[in-house]
Order: sequence, then structure tokens, then C-alpha cells
Amino acid sequence: MYEEQTTLAGADQICKNDGGKVLEIQTRMHQNFINGMMESGNFNTNKTWMGYKRKTISLAETTYKPLNSDANTQSFDFETGIDFTEANHAAPGDDDDCVLMEWKSGSGFINGWKKVSCFDQAAVICQRPQIVNPKLLNTLPIPEIMMPLDASIGFSDYNKNSRENEAKLVAITKEGNRKSNLIGSAHFLGKSSSYIEVPAKGTEEIFVSFGMSVFMWIKIDEINTGEKQILIDASGICEAGTETDHAFVLFLEKTDSGSNQIDQATTCQDLLDGQTTATLVSSPGIASVITLNAILCDGPLVGGGSCKQFRSSETMPIVEQEWTFVGFMYDKIDKTGTFMVNDIFGYTDIQAGVSRESQYFTYDTKNWLITDALIGPIRIGSRKFQHPSTGVDNFAGQMSCLQLYESSLVPSLVEHLKSCPVVEEHHGKFKLCPPGFEFIKNECFLLSTDTAEFGAAEYDCVSRSTSNYTVRLGYTSDMRVLEYMAEFALQHKKKVSEFWFGLDGRSDIDFPNPVVNGTWVNSHGDIIDVADIRWEGGEPENDASQQCAVVSTENRTIANKACNEKRAYTCMTPSLDIQQPQQCPRGFIPYKKECYASGRTQADYDGAEKSCAFNGSRVLAIKDRATYQFIRAFAISNRLSSIYLGINYTTGDPNNPSIYSDGTPFSRDTGYTFDGEKEKFGAKSCTYLKKGVSYKPRDTECDVIMEHICQWNKPTCPANYLLYPEESDGRTCYRGSTDKPDDTPDNLLGNCLVTDNFLRRPGLPYTPSALNLVKPVPRAPFVWIDGYSAGNHDWKTHGFRDWDENNKPEEISDLSFKRKWFAEVEDNDYEVFSPKRLPVKMRMPLGFCDAGSTYKFIIKGKWKTPIAEISPQIVFRMNKTHEVFHWDFREGDKVKGPHKYHVWAKEKRDNKTSSAVTLS
Repeated sequence: MYEEQTTLAGADQICKNDGGKVLEIQTRMHQNFINGMMESGNFNTNKTWMGYKRKTISLAETTYKPLNSDANTQSFDFETGIDFTEANHAAPGDDDDCVLMEWKSGSGFINGWKKVSCFDQAAVICQRPQIVNPKLLNTLPIPEIMMPLDASIGFSDYNKNSRENEAKLVAITKEGNRKSNLIGSAHFLGKSSSYIEVPAKGTEEIFVSFGMSVFMWIKIDEINTGEKQILIDASGICEAGTETDHAFVLFLEKTDSGSNQIDQATTCQDLLDGQTTATLVSSPGIASVITLNAILCDGPLVGGGSCKQFRSSETMPIVEQEWTFVGFMYDKIDKTGTFMVNDIFGYTDIQAGVSRESQYFTYDTKNWLITDALIGPIRIGSRKFQHPSTGVDNFAGQMSCLQLYESSLVPSLVEHLKSCPVVEEHHGKFKLCPPGFEFIKNECFLLSTDTAEFGAAEYDCVSRSTSNYTVRLGYTSDMRVLEYMAEFALQHKKKVSEFWFGLDGRSDIDFPNPVVNGTWVNSHGDIIDVADIRWEGGEPENDASQQCAVVSTENRTIANKACNEKRAYTCMTPSLDIQQPQQCPRGFIPYKKECYASGRTQADYDGAEKSCAFNGSRVLAIKDRATYQFIRAFAISNRLSSIYLGINYTTGDPNNPSIYSDGTPFSRDTGYTFDGEKEKFGAKSCTYLKKGVSYKPRDTECDVIMEHICQWNKPTCPANYLLYPEESDGRTCYRGSTDKPDDTPDNLLGNCLVTDNFLRRPGLPYTPSALNLVKPVPRAPFVWIDGYSAGNHDWKTHGFRDWDENNKPEEISDLSFKRKWFAEVEDNDYEVFSPKRLPVKMRMPLGFCDAGSTYKFIIKGKWKTPIAEISPQIVFRMNKTHEVFHWDFREGDKVKGPHKYHVWAKEKRDNKTSSAVTLS
């Protein structure tokens, strides 16, 4: 309880700073608890805010929702959920957008809910998740396995750097995960060839003698009904399928709800295939549920032991395509175990078909945990000892922060471990926002108290963008976010009274002069209906000189003011866990729906056009006041000299004597002419923005060398193709060819080439982001990309790529942990590079000399001339007396004639099949 009287926005900030949120009562029991808390405490207040509000997403909203809600959140039903006093059932006033509880004599806060203005004053009760008692935290053991599986340390163990884990075809994503608080996660393909192996013997032995607790975050790509997907397989060898030595297995299973299949395995193959003693046939219409399952045994079956399957409660189902926290705990001493899914623990009594939340099952593993539970290596994400290409039961999805402890942890400790327990300085630690930004409801904002004109504020925000964050001048349609930012600015030590808002009415194209109440466009480039803006006084001022929006921190409303005034401002970007599609090619900055970049070098106008064309762009064309003011701030900030404008006066077309660089007509009478500057340009062949007069337009000849800015031409992709703006050429579209089942490496070029489009060619996605765009759907076959080698590790492409930066397949940055698939090959039995001494002896692969062999032997190099006395030779020798192939090169000259080589076989001293070839 904070007794300080404040507005709802102030209450919101108080609770957020305390690590919580404004009180949200959802049940009568919750309300009774709060009422008792208030009665027993010595609090000097009779009103406290509730965390509910209307008109959050839209001014037309009539229902009240929690402060963190979005457009899809269900409204809270006050009328039937918790009783109101009769008077409070009346329709709220126009400004009664918030809710508080008021103390009523005789009933306390019960029946005291009241709809009021958000500017009323009340105390606030904050709520936040419980934290672990420090004494209990001291009992937490050192984990036996602690694998963040993030982009910082990949597949390594966080606590045991010496442990050499091995990953096969497992990607590491780069997306942030707010749940585990890590950047990146391990992505398994759902194939038998995609897994991680953890050694568990010798110095790397993993102990679970007294019990076990294993936890992880998972995000399932897909799982079919009746399917199992292995998360952890610690079983022994199962090659024949009849072995009876079993170990711990943790897996997902999707079954019909209510299925009571019971596994009593007798062989290792039965362990997951399911030897069934009882099966409930599901009724039509029963939904499928995904559960977490574990195999426990009480000893090796060969010694008379048995194994049993245990299942998480069906009332806490796991869902696909969402991050879910899953765990399993078993205590050897108490002989009890349970499962955890997100915040709830419990299990399913499989035999009875009953879910038992908040309960533990009973099972005696005897000495199995000590001797046979973990038979290394432990495989993660795939079933051990299965067919390498047709094996099933493999995990398809992402995994983050895998932990295993030698004890059964209580649920409160497990709750503490949900946020992966790595140090704050860990490089893979997830940060929702860039440094210095505040987080509120999936948005990050930065308040700049340094004042600037509107256009300069726009550029300053955009210039703060990084590869992870696209930053813009602050705009939000969410009133809770706006009110929070306003309160934040008001409480700042400088007591900011107004700040720029990312909304302006100066983006109408081809208007020579400002207009009253033009089209209002936000910083993303979206047109906003005037009726959806909370204007001060209900509507904007009818003044053509006041085209930029400001937020009043006192009344949380919007007003339009002159854009050349200087004010504080906020910069905003979505938080890191919100997917932000790339808008511009590398090197370009976004402004509304357009992208801009400085030219590579100074040039005349023709050179500027050529420079921009390299990145699929054109010389800058300015058609509206908003763009002009942004570009001027761009030029000032980057200290550019004078800049060419993309206007062509030499078309020779009497109907269109002047055109913009994008080919559309330009007229000084109807187009935007930089606010009264139309008489200052258009008499010569080219136009530029002159630095010496604050970047106003002036005439010039086109052969003058100066700066230029490029404006990206966003391409239109063919049907079924996806645009990938981040490619440096700015004009690449991708698509898969799964409709062509005969896509083999030999057919790759033919399937991509078409007669009516000479630009189409095999794809070479060059970055992890591009690979994410074109990767196959979960568990689909692998796809070919544009890269091949003749076996000599000299990589080439099928398609013509002489003008592309991505023309070297070996330099692709992929989704592997190191972000690089290619590595220089070292000398081995079959390959030798740069030999230091001759002759070199090598082994040939088995079957090399068979009649149907397709193997080739390649030698590549240069000989110094003249060649020494011993000529270059290649000999395939079976033993000292038998040579199946002998090649001998003889250098030619003017006397000896052209170069030649001889080939023969040799059996003892008898040369056979000798032949000579003259080289031209």
C-alpha cells in the first residue's frame, strides 16, 4: 500500500518502479483478502486505485480492461464478477475511464467499486509475484546440467566449461526470449539427425542419487496426435530392440484427453512404443492434449525390475507455438514426484484417467537412480539408437535454459529458476530495451529533455536504431502507454510540461503550401483518423502553421503546434521480444514508409544516379514538408555538403517537361516547392539543396560534383516470393521450390531459371535473417541453396553473381552457433593441402576402384618450370609389385615437342595398357 494520493498514471508508475502492477482484483476471494488487509492495517486512506481502464486501445472503447491488455484481451465483467453498489451500476460519465475502490461503512471495500476520472486522486495498492525466502534459496544445489542454450555460449554448460557437449544440426536463434531472459535458443529440426549430446561418464558423471529436478523452456513447432517427441533420453544401447537395460526418458506426448494408456515396458523398444495393459478408447470430439511424460524404473528389467510412465496433469496442457516452462521433479527419499507446467504442478493418474493438480505421485525407484538412471551420453532433442534418416520421436521446436539438479526442488524454488539463473553481466542476458530506455507494455521509450525542432527530433530518434531495434519519434495509440510517458516526463527532475508526439499533418504529397488540418500521419507512416486522437478541446487548432503534435503532461491530451519550435521529445521502439520486420536495406535508415542513405561518394548527377542504382534506389526526391524537414536534419547531423535533388528538367517531353527521379511528373505550380522557394530553382538542368542557405533548393548544372542521398525503390516481388529488404542490393525476393519434387542439386539451376525473367536464379540467403525468411516448414525436407564444389573445397555458385556481395557460398552466416558453416579442411586420410614434402601417401575410400564407382581423384596445383629430373606422377598402388594406375607427366619444349602424359598399369615388372596423350 502506498498512501500517497495520485492519479492512475502516477499509481501505474509507482507500482512499476516497485516491480509490480496496480492491484487487479478478479475474484471475490481476492477482494476479501484485500478487504481484510485494509481492516487489519493502520492505513490512512479510504480510496485506492484498481488496475482497470477503458479507452485504452481506442477512444470508442466502452468496456474496462486490465492495464496490460491489448485489443484481444477480454474485458472484465464488473456487473457479474464482483458486486457494485446500485448507484455505481449507472452509466459512467464521458471521463469516467478508470476504476477505484472506495471504503464503505459496514462492508469496507466490498461493494465499493467506482468508475471515476483517471485524474482523480487516490492511494494505490501494488501487487507483484512472490519471491523466494532467502533461507530457502540457500538450499539450492549446484546444477548437474546448466545449459542456457543461448546466443552467447551456445551448447556449453554454464557451470562446467570443461564438459564437451556436442550438437548436431541444432540452430541457435537470435530472437530474445522474455520468459527465460536470454537472447537466442536452441532450435531442433524434429529429425533424428538433430540433437545435442552431453557426456555423463568419468569426470563428467552426472549424479541423481537422491532424486532429480529437470526444467526447461520449450516452444513446440508442431506435434501430431499420437506422436511422442523426446526432450531427454538417458537410456542405454538399444540397437537390437530387445535390450532390457533402461534409464530415464523425458518426452512430450499428444494424446486424446482422457486416454489412460499405461506403459509396462519389457524391452527398450517397448519403452516408448508402449506395451499397453489398458487403453481407453476416446469418444469423438474429445480434444487432444500435449503432456510432459517421464519414464522411471526400479531397476534393470533383466534383473527383475520394471518401468512405468508418468504424465503431467491434463488440466495444465502444453500448447504449440508458445513458450512454455516444463519440469519434472522426483524425490528418492520420499518416493514422490510431480510435473510442472508454467505456474502449476501436478500429474495425471494414468490408470484412473484423472488429473491431480498440486499433488505428487508415489513410486519407489529403489537403487535405480544411483546405478542405472543416466546412461551416458545423454541425448537432448532426439531418441538414441534409432535409424539416422527414418527415426521418429524427435523434438521439433525451440529449447531454452535446460537445468538438471540432484534433488527434488519445491515449487517455489522452481518458480525462482524460471528466469534462467545466469549473472546479470552474462552476454546472453536478455534486455527488453536499449540502454537508457524505459519499458512499458511491449514498448521501450526514452525521454530526451534536450529540446529540438520536430524534424530534428525525428532524425535523432531514427539515428538511435540498431540491428535489434528500429527507433522512431514516440507515437502510441495506447492511452495507458501515453499516460505513463506523460507521468514519467512530469515527474522528471526538469518537470517536462510538453513533449513532441510522433504525429504530424505535414505529410500531404504535392501541396505547395501548408493546409489547414491536413492528413495526420504517425511516425510509422500510417494515416490516423482525426477522431481517434485525444485532442485538447476535442479537435486540432485551425492553423496551417501548426502541423506537429505535442503531448501535455498535465492533462494527457494532444495539441498541434508549430514544427519549428523546440521541445523535449520521446523516442520509441518495440521491445526486443516483439518481432520487428526489417524495413530497409543495410545502410539505409527508415522514415515513415521510405528508406534513405547517404551516397557512397560525391559525384555529378549521372554518377549519383549510378551510385544509388547499385542499392536499388534513386536520387532523393522530396514531395512533402515532413520529408524535407527530416532530410534537412539528416544532412545537418551528418555534416553533409550540398545535396542533389532527384528532379529531371531535360525529358524532352512537352507533356511532362519535368519529372521526379521516380518518373512521376513534377510541377512548380502544384508540387511541393519548399515553402515559397519555387522561384529559386528550375532554370538550370539540375536542382540541389544548398548547405549555405539551410539546405534550401537552388539551381545548378548537372556536372557539378556534390553529395547525394539515395531513396530506396521498394521492389514488387513476383507471386509467391517474399521480399528480404536487408540484402545489400535492396531488390532481392525469395521463394522455395517445394512444388518441384525433383529438386536435386543437378536440377537446381534448371528449376530456378525461366525464359521470361533473366534475373531469376538459385537463392543464396546470406544472413541468419534471410535464412529465417526462407527456411522450410517444421520437419520438411532440407532444401538446396546456390553453392557447389567439385570436391576440391573451391566453392562456386550456379547463378551469375559478379555484381552481388553475396557471391561466396563459404561466407554465408547461417543459424549455427558460430554463424558460419564453412571451415578450412585439415589434412586427413583422403585429402592433403599444400604438402610440404613429396611424395605424399594417401588412402582411397573403400570402393574407389569398383566398376560402378563415382568417386573422382582431383589434384590441383602449379609446377615450377623447368620441371626437375623426377617428373610429376600419380600412382595407385596395391602393394610393392602391383600398380593399378600410374600417371606420369612429361614437360615439353621446342626440342621435345608439346607436353605429354603417360598412363599404365603394372603387375610385378610387366607394364600393361600403356598409353600416351599429347597435350595441346
